[in-house]
Amino acid sequence: MFVTKARPIVPNTTYLLTRNCSERRFFLKPDRDVRNLVGYCLALAQAESKIELHVVATNINHYHIEATDTYGLLPEFSYCFHKYVAKCLNAFYQRRESVWMSTQKTGYTELGDDGAVFKQAVYSITNVVKDGLVSRSELWEVLLLWRPGSYTFNR
Repeated sequence: MFVTKARPIVPNTTYLLTRNCSERRFFLKPDRDVRNLVGYCLALAQAESKIELHVVATNINHYHIEATDTYGLLPEFSYCFHKYVAKCLNAFYQRRESVWMSTQKTGYTELGDDGAVFKQAVYSITNVVKDGLVSRSELWEVLLLWRPGSYTFNR
């Protein structure tokens, strides 16, 4: 019998969340409409789970989110965010198939101290530059949210 263990989600912990689009397709293209619908879905999921968002950076086929999970509701946030984005993107692109890679779970990485959080924030924000999509991250049109100094550690 195959049994999987649940990933431990610890309240008041800062995590990095990542997920790829299905077939690494370019569903998160640099477009004002895509940015707005992803931002709307993010706000809905955040309101339902009370996750404290720090960094949200979408690349053309994946995303990076840094967030503090105050109440241990990270899986609920992730579920709502993915569901809303998939429905909106499918309507936007007039399609019906999966938006997220089904063979890959959402990556939850505990970030730890302020240094690790900052290092990951820099990577997430500059990822589109590293991938050669733009020369400066502020030129990326999808969604880029960064709230410096918003990190809270209640350990």
